[in-house]
Amino acid sequence: MATAPSLYPSPPSLQSKALQLPELLENVAQRLTSRPKDLRSAALVCKAWSTVFTAELWRILNMPPLVQSKTLDLPSLYRMVRLVPRLECLQVNCCNGQELSWLAPLKGLDHLIKLEFVNEPRPDASNTASSDKKSCPDHLGEFLIARASTLRHLSLEAMIVAGFKLFESSASTDKNGPRLPALAIETLILSNTLVDNTATTIDSLLRQCPRLIELDISRNFARPWQSLQWSILSDYCQRLTHLDLSSCSTIDNNQLVKVVWACPGMSSLVACQSNIESKVLHAIVDRWIGRDSKSKVVEPFTILDVSCCSGVNQASIERGLKHIDTLTVVKISWCLNIGMTVFYPEWGCPNLQHLEVQGLSFQDLDEDETEVGEYSVEWAMFRRLGTLKALQRLTIGSMESYLGMENGFGHMRDLKQLEDIMVIGTDVLEVRELEVIAALPRLQSFAFRMGFVTKRMQQWLRSKRPDIEQIEQPFHY
Repeated sequence: MATAPSLYPSPPSLQSKALQLPELLENVAQRLTSRPKDLRSAALVCKAWSTVFTAELWRILNMPPLVQSKTLDLPSLYRMVRLVPRLECLQVNCCNGQELSWLAPLKGLDHLIKLEFVNEPRPDASNTASSDKKSCPDHLGEFLIARASTLRHLSLEAMIVAGFKLFESSASTDKNGPRLPALAIETLILSNTLVDNTATTIDSLLRQCPRLIELDISRNFARPWQSLQWSILSDYCQRLTHLDLSSCSTIDNNQLVKVVWACPGMSSLVACQSNIESKVLHAIVDRWIGRDSKSKVVEPFTILDVSCCSGVNQASIERGLKHIDTLTVVKISWCLNIGMTVFYPEWGCPNLQHLEVQGLSFQDLDEDETEVGEYSVEWAMFRRLGTLKALQRLTIGSMESYLGMENGFGHMRDLKQLEDIMVIGTDVLEVRELEVIAALPRLQSFAFRMGFVTKRMQQWLRSKRPDIEQIEQPFHY
C-alpha cells in the first residue's frame, strides 16, 4: 500500500546544514577565486550562498560615469559596501566638481587596495582649484586616514584637489613622523592634477606616504606646481623606485639630485619633455659607480627616458650608457644637445631591450662622417646596434639619416630578438634593406615614415612576411 506524502517537510539533513555554514562557504569561495563562472553559478543557488559567493566574485569594480548634475546616492553605496565587502580595486568615473561626501561609505571597504578617479575633461573646467574651499569638509583626507593601513594604489589624475585639512594640521618639522597614521600608499598618480596651492595639497599628502614606491606627477606645468617642495621626496619618500616627470616644467634639479642620492631603490626615471638637466643624470651615474662604497644597497637602474629634453647634454648620456650595465630602456630621441656621435664610445649595457634614438643631431661632424660608407656616422650607429643582442624595440633615424646597406644597415641582422622597429630617413628603402627586415625572426611591427617604403616594396615585404604589421605614418618635426 502506497504511503501518503507528508504534509510537513522533512528536517534538513546534517549535510545540508553544513552547506549553510558561512565559514565553510567562505573556504569554498576562496578556492574558486580563479574560476569566476563557478562563483557566479554558486551565487545563484540560494540567498545564503549569494551573500558569500557574490562577495568573493566582486573584487574589481569599474563604476559607470556619474551624472554631472547629481551626486551619488549614499544608501546605494552603503548597500554596495555590504554586498561586496571584499572589493579590492575600485575605479570611479566621476566629474570634477562632484561633491566627495559619497566617499564616507567606502571607508567600510576593509579590503580596498586600489582606488582610481577617472575624470573626463570639462569644457568649463578651471585651470586651478577653487580657493573658496575653507568651509568644505575634508572628505578625501578622512577616507585616506580610514583606509590608511590597506590602500596601496591611489590615482587622482586630472582631479581638482582643494586641500587636505587633516594632513595640513598634522604637518610638523619633527622628522620622527606625523601625528596622524602614515598611509600605506605605494603607488600615487597625480598626473595633470589641478591644485591652487601645493603646500596644502601635494606637499601635505606626500608627507603622509613614507612607503611610496611609484610617483607620477607628469603633465603638471601650471604655476602652483612651481612651489612644490621637492625636498619632501628626499626627506619622507626614501623608498621611491619609479618617478615619472614627463611634461613637467617645474623640476627643481638641485633638489632632484638629492632625491637620487636619498632613494637607493631608484631604478626608473621618466622625464621626457621636461626641464630636467644633466646634473640629475650625472648623480644617477655617480651613485651607481660608488654603490660598493655605500652602506645602503643600491638597486639596479633600468629605465631612463629624457626624450625631447634640451637640458640634457651628450656627456651625461655617454656616462650612463658606459657605466650603468643594468639599463634595459633608454629613450633619448630629439634631444638638441645629443648628436649621432653618441654611438662612438663603448656602451656597457648589453641587456638593453628598448632603445629610442630618433632625431639626433648631425652637427659638428667631419666630412667623412656625413658621406656614404663605413666611415659614416650611420655605420657607427648600426655597428653599435648590432652588439645589442637583447634589443626588442627600436626607434632610429632622422630626416638627415641615410639608412642603406652602404651605411651598415646589414648589422640589423644580428638583432634576433627584435619585435618592433620604427625608422625614418632621407632615402627610400629597397629590396636589400627589406630583406634584412624580413629576416628578423621575431619581428611583429615595422613602422616607417610616409614615403620611406614604396607601395611596391610594402607589397614585397607582405609577400615574404605576412605576419609583420606595416605601419606607414606621417612625420612631423
